[in-house]
Amino acid sequence: AQALASEPWRPRASQPPVPGPSQESKPAGGNAGTGSRLAMGVCCSTQAPGCPDIAHAAGASEIEPAKDKPHLSGGAPSTSSTCSPGGSTGDEATPPPTPPLLSNQALSAGDNDSIGAQDLSPATVVSVGDREGGYTDAIHNQADVVGDPVLAAEAAAERAEAEARALMGGLRVAEAEAKLQDALEIFRVAREGAEAAGDLHAAARVQTVRGKLMASQVYAEVASRAAQCRDIARSLETPGFKLAWENEGSWLWLNAPTGGTWFEWKILCDIDAPLAHCMAYSNELDLMPQYEPNLVGAPTFLGETHPFLAVTRSLLSVLLFRVEMIFEIMRFPDTEFGLLAESIRSEFPHEGRPVPEKHWRNKRIGVNSKSLWVPFGGEKQGTAAVQICRVEAGFSISETILNFVISRVAGSFVKNLRTNAARVTQPGSQYLQRIEEDKTGLYAECRKIEAAAKQRRSISSASLPGADELFRRCAASPELPPPAPAA
Repeated sequence: AQALASEPWRPRASQPPVPGPSQESKPAGGNAGTGSRLAMGVCCSTQAPGCPDIAHAAGASEIEPAKDKPHLSGGAPSTSSTCSPGGSTGDEATPPPTPPLLSNQALSAGDNDSIGAQDLSPATVVSVGDREGGYTDAIHNQADVVGDPVLAAEAAAERAEAEARALMGGLRVAEAEAKLQDALEIFRVAREGAEAAGDLHAAARVQTVRGKLMASQVYAEVASRAAQCRDIARSLETPGFKLAWENEGSWLWLNAPTGGTWFEWKILCDIDAPLAHCMAYSNELDLMPQYEPNLVGAPTFLGETHPFLAVTRSLLSVLLFRVEMIFEIMRFPDTEFGLLAESIRSEFPHEGRPVPEKHWRNKRIGVNSKSLWVPFGGEKQGTAAVQICRVEAGFSISETILNFVISRVAGSFVKNLRTNAARVTQPGSQYLQRIEEDKTGLYAECRKIEAAAKQRRSISSASLPGADELFRRCAASPELPPPAPAA
């Protein structure tokens, strides 16, 4: 990247091809095989062959044994690291790939009459923007191939927008974010090349292309969803939490600022059940009234459902009140480490959802919580569960009173989590049949996560890694810049 910034850009006719990196120049522990992209913890199956594995490129060591202390009290994050299970560990040489942005499909004569297939040639792929271990590979200044940095930027923008839109159709947020990050890196390289050559007009046009992509609807959607997942990662080790309760392998922390009108709690426990069983209770809404007598009918899904996205409505009768809860559940699967993160919130876009208007009889309450479900992995069976909830009380509550209340109800929180998962295997239970039918596809995704977890060392609540290991993608790459305003 530094070479690109300092080397003047010249038209293709007068610029010699850039030599590719030799095998001797690889970092120690590197590989030229098929690497796995850690995209927010989600394995990106579309990574180009030849991309170095992130952990190996950074010279990461094997996983260190975790301490027997959970990392959720705001202390120092875990320093252990893990290699992507999908990464190659061999030293075999792989020839540089033909970048997809320069394929005849992306830049054909039909796409731009001034560029024909005869103008395209394999380009060298080099690491752009180390970012402490690297998170993306980009084309070494596409102007070297097509003769124009603006055309390179336009091709990158068109392809990134199309691929991100297709990925978001399946709610593959991490992979979509990676495509957009790749495009932003190509814009940077093209702009810096033009500026180094003194072509400020071309540099400005590249910036215009960049702004257009960042103002697109798909960019805004990806940036918003990716921020949700990063918020889960950050909340795991937010400072200010104090241990308020501990019992039989479960913990509860409390964060209640003095004079504040809100408080947060985190609960961590082990559940003796696989991930699919932990998900079944809250996913099979029509079965809930059997176990929740306060429900006024069965909760319902509002609009279409997806394994990773659903909106539900529940109505409860509490004394003389009717409490209504409408919230969105957004799930972020990780098939690298093997975990499922959830964001549950009542403030979400309603477009396309039949969200009813507020009724005078019902008190609609807000919900803002996050959950993390981590299979033990290895040869162990079970799931470590983390739940984080923020409560807006609207008035100041003393920490002493909160600690007293929390110490009384914390045990019931843990009991409910374990009991709900255990219901799946109770005699006469309908949950096993529902899991086998799997109408939404959620349980199949759970099995993929369980399979990924089996490839790593076992963990538990007491040895749960820190956010830097659980969400390596977040730690390895920056956030997308905020969307640009629409023109």
